[in-house]
Amino acid sequence: MDWQWKRWGGLWLGLGLVLSLALGSVVHAQGPVAITDVTQPQVSPYPALSRQPVGLVGKAALPTDSRYPGPTSAQLLTPGSENNNKPIPFKDHQPLQGFSAARLNPDGSYFVMVDNGFGAKNNSADALLSVYRLRPDFKTAQGGSGEVQVLGAMVLHDPERKVGFPVTADLAAYPQDPGAHPFPGPLRTIAVDPMIKAKRLLTGMDFDLESFRRAADGSFWFGDEFGPFLVHTDASGKLLEAPVSIPIPAPLQRYGRGAEVFRSPQNPAFFRLANDAERLKVANQPRSKGLEGMAISADGSKLYPLLEGPMIEDPDQSRLVITEFDLRRKRFTGRYFFYKLEAPFSNPAPNRNKIGDMAAVNEREFLVIEADDGQGSTAGFKKIFKIDLGQVDAQGFVRKQEVVDLLNIANPNNLDSDALTGSFGTGNPFKFPFQTVEVVQVIDRNTILVGNDNNYPTTSGNGRRKEDTDHNEFILVRLAQPLRLTTKQ
Repeated sequence: MDWQWKRWGGLWLGLGLVLSLALGSVVHAQGPVAITDVTQPQVSPYPALSRQPVGLVGKAALPTDSRYPGPTSAQLLTPGSENNNKPIPFKDHQPLQGFSAARLNPDGSYFVMVDNGFGAKNNSADALLSVYRLRPDFKTAQGGSGEVQVLGAMVLHDPERKVGFPVTADLAAYPQDPGAHPFPGPLRTIAVDPMIKAKRLLTGMDFDLESFRRAADGSFWFGDEFGPFLVHTDASGKLLEAPVSIPIPAPLQRYGRGAEVFRSPQNPAFFRLANDAERLKVANQPRSKGLEGMAISADGSKLYPLLEGPMIEDPDQSRLVITEFDLRRKRFTGRYFFYKLEAPFSNPAPNRNKIGDMAAVNEREFLVIEADDGQGSTAGFKKIFKIDLGQVDAQGFVRKQEVVDLLNIANPNNLDSDALTGSFGTGNPFKFPFQTVEVVQVIDRNTILVGNDNNYPTTSGNGRRKEDTDHNEFILVRLAQPLRLTTKQ
């Protein structure tokens, strides 16, 4: 499939289960890589780390102002201090930011997924829903630059109109308020980029993607917050079918406000309602608290989507829902599990918890990031737990065991010694103090990768330094207790 990336003449290359974008001297595809989330344990790509003590053993960062060629973005943001005085818009580029999930490839590169763009439906209509291929050169005790190479990109697109509701590509200009009634309401004077329209590229006005997995057939499944939905694409990012809604478990249907599926105020079923106040009356899931984490089973047969927040009317504001989706039959099995937050979502910010990502360890055990809303010195809770779907209490909650405290990571090798002056949490112990910690990836039985969503360019991404947005950081952490690993994803 040829893609004309405006003046850059980019060419999308089908690489089996990998899609890389070649852009002349900007980036170069590195050749085909066979990929699947469902693999047997492999030799660690970082064998020297096995001799390191528990704690921080590797760190790499993609600079905060990194860009990638594409349609002009950030045209709908307001210049000024709330966006860290960045020189917006970003002409003919997309920012490399907001990473909400990562997958390790056999060649040592990673696929990383950006979320909806700039944090809201109404400012992200020019932000492409993209998966980038990166290669970190981790700084370790044995060396390494700590830099990240950008190898290519994939953009979700819907040329066959599978999505089933109006998207950015259907409009002549970007809307002033995507929640206006009747949709899309008044339009801005900024025309929708011709490439978005021609290729029906999907944007952060259409979905808020927060997680993704690769199935054994090479297709991708994404978890969305706006619906919330499961979104299914082929290896090139083309939608294969209509988005799939998430069923409410029977014990919680009393809180569904008449619906049998979870619905946020941004669900397209509510486009016909007059305003946000009316949508909030009928939604059963809070805004931006849809699907956040998602794992795939060790045998590759099931997905386990996890909601970020509790239902609006659930009296237990610590209860999150994990459902089970059969990939072969493409339907939910009816099985469900509850995850118990350490601090209820109903607490005042920043002391309310949410989850950030989920990854499988074996057929029963999974890692889950749980964190509060604080950043920098206000960060009080950032942890990774191991949960066991085979150990469930009488109320349906899975067993939890703390694996890593991300605000207290041993750093005996001082791997962040070159941090900018005034950076918070870069010494020993090392801290990962970001408002949104949204990447966990199992590397081997002793090592995990953790990454942040830097919320670029807003001040919600000022965890290290108050005067500038955070880099996209990736850290390798050696665990105190090895995992019983039978899957790698």
